Amino acid sequence: MAVPLFIFTTTACRFITDTDPKEQIEIVMSYQSNWHTSQLEATYLPILHRLKQKAISISYQTLITEFREIVGTIINLASPMSIPSLSKLLAVSERKVSSRLWQLHSVLEVPKPSSGLAIQTSVDAPVRMLHLSFRDFLSGESLRDSVGFRDFWIGEKGAHRNIYSKCIELMSKRLKKDICDLKLPGIFRSDVDESLIMKHLPTEIQYSCRYWVYHLERSRDKVKDGGIVDLFLRQHTLHWVEAVSLSGEMKEMVYIADALKVTAGSENISALVYDIQGFVRQNQTIIDRTPLQVYWSTLLLAPKKSVLKSIFGPRNIIPEVELTRPLIVQEQWSAVLQTLEGHTSSVTSLAFSTNDDLLASGSSDETLKIWDVATGAQLHVFRGHRYSIAAQSSFGA
Repeated sequence: MAVPLFIFTTTACRFITDTDPKEQIEIVMSYQSNWHTSQLEATYLPILHRLKQKAISISYQTLITEFREIVGTIINLASPMSIPSLSKLLAVSERKVSSRLWQLHSVLEVPKPSSGLAIQTSVDAPVRMLHLSFRDFLSGESLRDSVGFRDFWIGEKGAHRNIYSKCIELMSKRLKKDICDLKLPGIFRSDVDESLIMKHLPTEIQYSCRYWVYHLERSRDKVKDGGIVDLFLRQHTLHWVEAVSLSGEMKEMVYIADALKVTAGSENISALVYDIQGFVRQNQTIIDRTPLQVYWSTLLLAPKKSVLKSIFGPRNIIPEVELTRPLIVQEQWSAVLQTLEGHTSSVTSLAFSTNDDLLASGSSDETLKIWDVATGAQLHVFRGHRYSIAAQSSFGA
């Protein structure tokens, strides 16, 4: 892979000025003069060379283990995290994270504590890669096959496996029913103070709830009966959905549940995930508005044969509720995935986008509406037609 000259130049300059300029220049030049070395290797091998040189206070194996875990996490995150959040996700000290990153300022944007009387120190800012080619280098074949530096190679699947495992471990420890102690089942999410949500659902937990399936999918692992994912879902699915709602990400749960389906490795897991999909699709609006209803009306009205209903209740969750008459509920989740409501008159035309993500509907009410197919959310309304919309071409046509 070719590396643009400006990436090499900026990386080399940051590397040279990081500690001992004379020694750093010699290291850079030694790799530039080696005709066996590619431009990508010449850009980033000096950094690994320096790390090996400085591995004095700790054993080489400890260096490699910490590098793979900490740096491997940073380069594979779906959204960057601060050092405090990283330390909590990985269950390592902030000092260890900082010490492992302090020689990587040439390739990572590593925040440093602000001086003076600043109210918020920059250490709370996220750690970011300066160039995506650094991730390509660390997970590439050239480093994997390198004689002197192959120990620094970070396998993408293994890194994602480690991240989703850490996410599940953290969520299993921290998530619980009514995590923000709201008490009132009917309280609206819009009425919950943001600071209260952040107190009980800090960045690392919100990240875990939002992205653990993303990392699971990229690890290529299949969810097996009795494994950590199976146990998590059977113990914490409702806690997880509540947390996602409180974080304001309920609209993403449809996509998350769909991605989770791909990872199912047994019939039992497939049945559980299918039930989660139906539960989310049918209840996303009410849970988005009132997060604690995930334990109340949604379970009461779930189909008789719902897997989630058999695991979580409603008697297991809300034993204090006494019904005056039996509820009439379906046997299974309805085959109806979404009901799109909004037009005030009959719909006269429909057209899907080329990727099937969006749906346009024309109506006799003289409006054209754009819908998100996955979530059923109304995205846009176009007004101004003087007559009903009789036809429309497909997106991109």
